[in-house]
Amino acid sequence: MSQNFRVGVVGLGAMGGPVVEHLLEIGTSVVVFDEDPHKTNGLVQLGATATTSCASMADEVDWMLLFLPGPREVSAVGSEILAAPRRLRGIIDCTTSDPTVSRDVGERLSSAGVLYADAGMLGNPPLARTGSLLLLLGATEADAGPLMPLLSLVSRKVFYLGSVGGGHAAKLAANELFTSQVAAMAEALAVLRALDVDHDVFLDALSATGGRGVGLADIGKTMLSEPPATGFALRLAAKDVSLLDALAGSSGVSAPVAAALAGLFAAAAENDGNADYTRVYHHIVQTQGGGKETPSDINCTPVHSAT
Repeated sequence: MSQNFRVGVVGLGAMGGPVVEHLLEIGTSVVVFDEDPHKTNGLVQLGATATTSCASMADEVDWMLLFLPGPREVSAVGSEILAAPRRLRGIIDCTTSDPTVSRDVGERLSSAGVLYADAGMLGNPPLARTGSLLLLLGATEADAGPLMPLLSLVSRKVFYLGSVGGGHAAKLAANELFTSQVAAMAEALAVLRALDVDHDVFLDALSATGGRGVGLADIGKTMLSEPPATGFALRLAAKDVSLLDALAGSSGVSAPVAAALAGLFAAAAENDGNADYTRVYHHIVQTQGGGKETPSDINCTPVHSAT
């Protein structure tokens, strides 16, 4: 299914790369940019066109998708685009970012005639690879109308949060829920382990309750198996909960859970920020009196992958 528009993708990591692969597979013309040439070269071999900067991309594509490390990069890319000649009509920013930065960038781009919508992603790389992400969009359905042809290619459902910044705020809130479940399970298992309680029996009992118990048991079981490849990295989890903690503070909202999570995941990320966020169990066992772990005690299986 060929498209009559050209899409630019900035940031070719865990989510951006699979999105590009999907777009190419369905016949979309895609221009890519990443500071890592290895990521760019692999997608060029699949049919993408490489460009030299975000500024040059802005004059080569109709729509742009951003998958950046954080708010600082979003602000920089926005400034770079504004200073360049533009064919660009609009941007969907899929970065997990600070909503205040999203609003600022959105206002600056809008004043220059470029539509901007922030999109919090719910999903993982396999869903990105098949265009099946769920998107939390910082726009009304009416405002997002011009973006629908692109949104329909990369997502299976869009939830409209009403205004710029809403998508990124909702993504931070969702990631607090994911990280809090992981942190609570890691802490609970560390306590049981310190008391020589059979945590496998405990998890079986949780699973037997059905419903939420099954999901919680699955989180625990991933922590107690051999560690596979990273899904949602500790450093990203630490960044996301820190952003939410700061957002709560600037909004005058008391958020003790976010503050505690920010401290916990930041400390865990100091040892190996690229390990999966379930590795927080390893950190708690080592530092909170849980004793020394054996290799089978630690697992890095992602329960939920995010950017």
